[in-house]
Amino acid sequence: MAAFLTVGGPVGAQNSASGLEAALAAGELSGELQRNVAGDTVFRPLDPSLPLVYLPEGTDFPDGALRRTISVTGALRPDGLLQVEGLTLPNPYSGSSDAAYVTAARIVDRINEAIDPVSLPMSPLPRTIEDPHPVARATKKDVDEIIRLFGAAHATRDTAEMRRLATLWRDLRIELFQTFPDGIGLKSVYGTDDVYRAWRIRQIFRSSTSVVGIAEVGEAEPHCSGVLISPTLILTASHCITRPLSELEVFFGFVELPGGGAHPPIRRRLNANAVIPADTADWTRLLQKDFGPDLLDYVVLSIEPAGNAAAIPLVEVAPGIKDTPEPQCLSRSVQNRGDPLYVIGYPEQAALSVHTAAYVEFPYAIRGFDLPGLELDAGSDFVSAADTYDRVLVELQDSYIGENGVDRSSTFARFYYHSMRNFGQPSLGIVADTSQGNSGGPVYTHRKDQCVVGLLVAGKSGNWYGGPTWFQHEVAIPIEAILDDMEHQLGAQAFAELGLDLR
Repeated sequence: MAAFLTVGGPVGAQNSASGLEAALAAGELSGELQRNVAGDTVFRPLDPSLPLVYLPEGTDFPDGALRRTISVTGALRPDGLLQVEGLTLPNPYSGSSDAAYVTAARIVDRINEAIDPVSLPMSPLPRTIEDPHPVARATKKDVDEIIRLFGAAHATRDTAEMRRLATLWRDLRIELFQTFPDGIGLKSVYGTDDVYRAWRIRQIFRSSTSVVGIAEVGEAEPHCSGVLISPTLILTASHCITRPLSELEVFFGFVELPGGGAHPPIRRRLNANAVIPADTADWTRLLQKDFGPDLLDYVVLSIEPAGNAAAIPLVEVAPGIKDTPEPQCLSRSVQNRGDPLYVIGYPEQAALSVHTAAYVEFPYAIRGFDLPGLELDAGSDFVSAADTYDRVLVELQDSYIGENGVDRSSTFARFYYHSMRNFGQPSLGIVADTSQGNSGGPVYTHRKDQCVVGLLVAGKSGNWYGGPTWFQHEVAIPIEAILDDMEHQLGAQAFAELGLDLR
């Protein structure tokens, strides 16, 4: 293995080595540690005139030390390999007496201790800030202190201080994300594991048979998605109703084959009369997309009997594997920021797909004491543009409505997300990489019984440059809000007679 990765032949290599030796002798050298596919560790100096240099075989660093700007001390060995003696992250927050900067400096110092090879061997750093590992636990405490300072500034309407703290947080969270990459509650800082155990994958496989496509009669591809919630009832988004119900049908078993192409769907017609909305006057508003807090973007439809055929067919979900779709359980469980989800549906009119790497970005229900952290994080995406930053905070505050009209001072009260960008409807903001055609599809919780917790009504549109933000996230209507609305429309007895599997 060559010690250097450079160009220019022997003379170029010799000059590069001399330059590297001189830079190391002068003190700390800034750059990045990288690990290639062969498992070798390479140091890339920030100075483009210096070569990449290999580290000795067996040199190990925590993942948190890789692929980020660090400063190293050390020397070149006779064989040309770099012997690292110490490394540190730059700490731009040190030396200040400001409370927020003192806290941020403490976070970076703690990370430095954890990634420095002198500290090894120690227990590996966890991938999420919610881990009981002492470094994660202490870091979470410091993050909470920064959020507390932001909340105090918000309480006194100190907008200059709020913007200053948002700027600090925008930069600090990059370091946190690189150290704790699996946390996703605060811009990939808080969060939980989204690894799916084999038995959960099996449940996803079974659930997929109960997700239907919504299509116009005779069409080859569905334009929307829906989900079976009783032996005869389908839940979908009302904006998916493009024609009279008698001219629509649902697809079962429209799945991609291993060799390409899709399995022909089994079609079932819909009853001309909907179960929800119960009031026919609401149909006019729904067709006009006149959605709002009092008219939610969902419908409950019934499957028309198929002569002698079963209403719910046996479907082939994979070559040689058949299953009968079952009504999906519906859960009112609270989904917190960063909680893992998955979405099943028919994106871009294609065959059935599962979006497993989904999570909650803006929860439907949140306690008052969690609002400052949400506002700090959401606003930090736009802190460089003062007008946009102020607009985000105003929209966010207007979208989270306190239960029974309480204000922000009620720290233990619940606040509910009624998205201004979703016509003021109850909303669950998610990130799932869905697209047109996923509308009306079920959003499942990763946890517990893997029940449906939301109905997707606004998928991803276009490319999201820079990742999800307040302006760029998908929206589902929480099942909790849908169930409450269904009971309100039908009455308690008729609602109970639907026989839904409620968890």
